[in-house]
Amino acid sequence: MRALGLPFHVEVSHIELQLPPGDDPCDPVPVAVAKVVDIAGAIDRPTSIIGADTIVVDGTDALGKPVDANHAVEMLVHLRGREHAVRTGVALAVSGEIATLEVSSSVRMRLFDRTTAQAYVATGEPLDCAGSYDVRAGGAALVETVIGCLSAVVGFPVVAIARLLQNHAGITSRVGAIEACEALCNAPCRARDPKTAHGCAPTRFGH
Repeated sequence: MRALGLPFHVEVSHIELQLPPGDDPCDPVPVAVAKVVDIAGAIDRPTSIIGADTIVVDGTDALGKPVDANHAVEMLVHLRGREHAVRTGVALAVSGEIATLEVSSSVRMRLFDRTTAQAYVATGEPLDCAGSYDVRAGGAALVETVIGCLSAVVGFPVVAIARLLQNHAGITSRVGAIEACEALCNAPCRARDPKTAHGCAPTRFGH
């Protein structure tokens, strides 16, 4: 939000820890919706609320945050040399109505050894990350390619969210979404090139 030049205030929701298993554990949208509903219930003034959730999906398995360092290492070793999906769901609550979207990207990991995974986990960085890596920081060294929206893999699909705010809340960012994405990710935004812009587009919308 800062990269977009928009004022914001962070409210932390712990509702995710209380949610029962959903019909599709790989679907991030219900969790994003639950977060905004949770925060909306605690705020007594009109405001726009954005919630997001990111799930790393390996085949049909949802990979969340590791429970400890050993789990993180095993998760990374399992993902190495292979491609997996990263699904980010976003919910926007405005005036009692909720609009949703999902942006999905594909990530291929390098073929690294266990020692490399252990050294990365020892930094502590992956312990709070779905899939046990942060593609914007040290985890980038473990990633071979990202097909789709890089900021969605980070957990905040900048271009899609900027358009959601404009279309459903009438909020226009002060900084262009593509420029904000590039500043945030320190990499070219795929939405700048018509040939790759589809990778930044939501794979679905909902209400």
